[in-house]
Amino acid sequence: MTRINGYAKASGAQIYPSDYVLDGMLWLQVLRSPYPHARIISIITSEAEKVEGVVSIVTAKDIKGSNRVGTIIQDRPVLCTEKVCYLGDALAIVTAESDEAARIARDIITVEYEALPIVDDVHTAMQPDSPRVHENNNVLFELHLGHGDIESAFASADTIIEDEYRTSRQEHTFSRDGGWRCVLW
Repeated sequence: MTRINGYAKASGAQIYPSDYVLDGMLWLQVLRSPYPHARIISIITSEAEKVEGVVSIVTAKDIKGSNRVGTIIQDRPVLCTEKVCYLGDALAIVTAESDEAARIARDIITVEYEALPIVDDVHTAMQPDSPRVHENNNVLFELHLGHGDIESAFASADTIIEDEYRTSRQEHTFSRDGGWRCVLW
């Protein structure tokens, strides 16, 4: 089946919401961390606030209420306050009357960091002596499933294949028939 907008997307003719420019519209730029793991010593926005056309600069201190989001537990800050946990973590949002002003202001915000040890492997992250990226633990959730007698099953098996398998990320959903199903994406 041919997608209705397939040709427009493939040819570059498709118009997206970000393609619209309206009078009085504000432009937004996000300042992101260049470090995968670092403590934030300070964020100084005073010079960026002086850029002509800048309307506001928002950091974590400006957020009223919770500054946390997350799928399973709300453990990720919307805007980082004390440290960054991945390359590209958000630190500040600049709004301005033009994209150019927003970019200039974003680029002159001064952030002082203290680099922290990185954890770039899941097996290393699970070790007891691994640097802690998150406050309590590097493991978000652990579930142990087991059914039956594995020793008996191995003893009666004609062939046993053991290996490490990697799959794409999976999302579970609740189906109409009341059961859980996994969706690969």
